Amino acid sequence: MMKGPFFIVRFIWGLLLCLCAFNHVQGQQKFQKQFHQPDSASSLQTFDAKATPDGGYIMAGLASQGSSNVYHPYLIKLNCKGELQWEHYFGNTQTIANVNTRVIVTADSGYVMISNLGVYTNYNGFAVKLDASGNIVWQKLLNLSNSNDNINDVYETADGHLIIAASIKDFPDVGLVKLRQDGSLVWCRTFGNANQYDDGSVVRELADGNYMIAGRYIAMGTFNAFLMKTDTSGNMLWLKCYGDTLQHMWAMDFREMQNGDIVLGGSTTLLKPNFQSFSDNFLMRVNNNGDTLWTKIFYGANDQFENVSSLILDQDENIIAGVATASYVSPGFVPNKHAVMKFSPQGQLLKATLYNNGSSHYPRISKCSDRGILLSGFSNAYSGPLGFRTLLMKMDSTLSTGCIETDVTNQTFVQSKLFRVNMPVPITGNSGTVVNNSSTYTTSILDSTLCASFPVVQSAFTYSGGCKNEAVQLFADSSGILFWRWEILNDTLFGAQTQYTFTDTGTYQIRLWVSNGCDTASSIQQIVIRDKPDMFVIGSDTTLCEGDSIQLGSTTNADGFLWNTGDTTRFITVTQNGQYIVEADFGVCGVLKDTVSIQFVNCVPEPEPPAVCTMWLPNAFSPNGDGKNDLLKPIVAPTALDLKFTRMEVYNRWGNRLYFSEGISSGWDGKHQGQEQSTDTYFFIIRYKCGDEDRVLKGDVVLVR
Repeated sequence: MMKGPFFIVRFIWGLLLCLCAFNHVQGQQKFQKQFHQPDSASSLQTFDAKATPDGGYIMAGLASQGSSNVYHPYLIKLNCKGELQWEHYFGNTQTIANVNTRVIVTADSGYVMISNLGVYTNYNGFAVKLDASGNIVWQKLLNLSNSNDNINDVYETADGHLIIAASIKDFPDVGLVKLRQDGSLVWCRTFGNANQYDDGSVVRELADGNYMIAGRYIAMGTFNAFLMKTDTSGNMLWLKCYGDTLQHMWAMDFREMQNGDIVLGGSTTLLKPNFQSFSDNFLMRVNNNGDTLWTKIFYGANDQFENVSSLILDQDENIIAGVATASYVSPGFVPNKHAVMKFSPQGQLLKATLYNNGSSHYPRISKCSDRGILLSGFSNAYSGPLGFRTLLMKMDSTLSTGCIETDVTNQTFVQSKLFRVNMPVPITGNSGTVVNNSSTYTTSILDSTLCASFPVVQSAFTYSGGCKNEAVQLFADSSGILFWRWEILNDTLFGAQTQYTFTDTGTYQIRLWVSNGCDTASSIQQIVIRDKPDMFVIGSDTTLCEGDSIQLGSTTNADGFLWNTGDTTRFITVTQNGQYIVEADFGVCGVLKDTVSIQFVNCVPEPEPPAVCTMWLPNAFSPNGDGKNDLLKPIVAPTALDLKFTRMEVYNRWGNRLYFSEGISSGWDGKHQGQEQSTDTYFFIIRYKCGDEDRVLKGDVVLVR
């Protein structure tokens, strides 16, 4: 339980990504938006986008200056509805062979972007760190070989370092670079063939703490997809290439599954005549040693070129692929389209959706906190042949953005194909320097919405319970909601379902704040906390004389009573033997029950036949003041004319004398020294004369209360 007053809304956003919870598709945000510079000739090309902890989005790419081939890497921050918040533009570059600008959200809710500055065949890597508000923390230029370098992917490790996948040198080797949190170089490792083209496209830290990099590598006569695992110092543990002789294969992205398996995706020509043919998509799953478990190649109707550009795994470990495709029939004047396709963990196609009808390029997908998917790219479908415009799509978990989309599941074909595996031994090296950089530029962007759906956020909850010192269960509506914050007294709780224990009775206020990652709402309810007695007693087991009666019940207030006799009153009067049970309903505090047994006995037995000296005592009496059997005294037959009463004594079971009398008119009232004696068996001695004969009458009697 967390103490403190209500936090500002910004704090709520800051918790969204770590407080994901179940939600329904109908509550997810969806939109398609485009962004562009004011002049029609300038391009705004987005190569990556991520959801941010505050519910918004960050986009990274290249922005041109008019129709020239001069571009600036940029970061653009949007709010949860895709509206501009801030933007930064950096040094000069070209787009030829420079299409891997990437951005990540760091553990401190800041951002790191990588790109490349320079011109074709003479690039250097570029990295910039910004805080959560968009303030630049540092800029670095990465000279990794004193020749042509491209950095292609970045990942933040668990200890806060940055690892980068790269293509280093004119005839590139696979590069793996590690930077400190301040952007300084730890090391730069290279792996590759002599005078060949080997590229590192994507890098991740694995669950075991080691690193993995993937891309393309020359083996079996041409490019193969590869996976390479290293330790945290960049030392290679193993390298495996997948493909076939004179067939092209390139790994664009991979993801680690919960059991350590790796899902790898990219492009391949294995179903085509040779490496010069149009490529198809591929997916493959390998174990943590890189051994193949299954492989799939898939493509669209009217088969053209296509490739998997990015991968994510959903909460069920379904594999979701962002696809660039020119297949499928569409009205766009350029056949390039964006697609997203979902596969089961076993590689079965579940759904395929096509977007934007052509003229769209470089799609890349990432996960959102509401289980939706963010797709970024760019297009000239809405602007003519010049001036690419950025596309940003937020889709729900069914792959729907709400407009300009087509289900092409039935037009997508999947085949299994055996990939050959090769384990080359690379030439390794170490190189590289990092220097500070300080180039920034200013421009502006405009945006327009193609379609959008932002569900209205409503705060609603129910509760059960309401008894002091017992947990009250709280249940919030979860439809479309990502974040729940409860305020009770001075305490704060989180989650769609939680509980709270009140330690005193009274009326209390419960307030719930909810958010769907974009909008917030709150609601208030009052709850009455009641007290439940520790016990509920209606009496004790009792024996009474026949003809008497007893009232059973309790003075404790309850909402209702139910006796096993069918009565619903608080008290009942009992005149018959039996076991009497009552349930007392205390509402939210539950039900308490008590049981008593009542027995009635004959306190005045039938007299013996008349005799000269006949006398007897009842075997029970009830000194309760009702005028019936209140005194214990001998009864003398009317015919006992010669009987003379001497004295009467009463003892308890421990032999203590409680009563003594020498007269027949008095009797024992069940008291001793003014104190009422409890229900029990007592013993009596009566001494009397029958004529001249002394006699004694002994026995026991039951006192009934």
